[in-house]
Amino acid sequence: MTTRQNPLITIFVPTLNGGGAERVAVILANGIAKRGFPVHLVIAKNKGVYFHEISEKVTLFSLNAKRTIFSLGAWWSYLRSYHPSVVLSVLENANLVAIWTRLFSKLPAQLVISEHSVNSLLYSHHSRWDLRLIPFLSRIFYRYADRIIAVSDGVAKDLINKRCQLKKFVSFITLSISLRLSN
Repeated sequence: MTTRQNPLITIFVPTLNGGGAERVAVILANGIAKRGFPVHLVIAKNKGVYFHEISEKVTLFSLNAKRTIFSLGAWWSYLRSYHPSVVLSVLENANLVAIWTRLFSKLPAQLVISEHSVNSLLYSHHSRWDLRLIPFLSRIFYRYADRIIAVSDGVAKDLINKRCQLKKFVSFITLSISLRLSN
């Protein structure tokens, strides 16, 4: 078995559509790779506008799913094949897929999920029934992540007060991100 000098970091995002969270995922992947860590950027659906911004040091994988929820099997196969040390999932549907896969696969990667919006407000009255379930599902399953990153104080408060209610797991990160990784 070959061991890596640096731990593999995987960033999982639904697509590379033109949203801010998707762009942050690409910038973060590029920054981690620039520091010498192997980085995989895994997208559930091969769609988006940020492909040209991905560094050649970042390995891109597409799970070719029609929707993020349908990427569960391919995501599980990816995890079994590459054994990342750390998984960072971005956006609520990727967060849920990452958590569910972790629960059923028992893979040892550290799982960090990130939230970029106040979803209890965003989805509670949505016309799509599946999106209305997100606050409920996050309340049940987010506790299985090792860490939750909120991109603003409002998002952190929403997570703590209305959804996961696990203050010890929620970190509020703004402007700069510092990484401390160990083998």
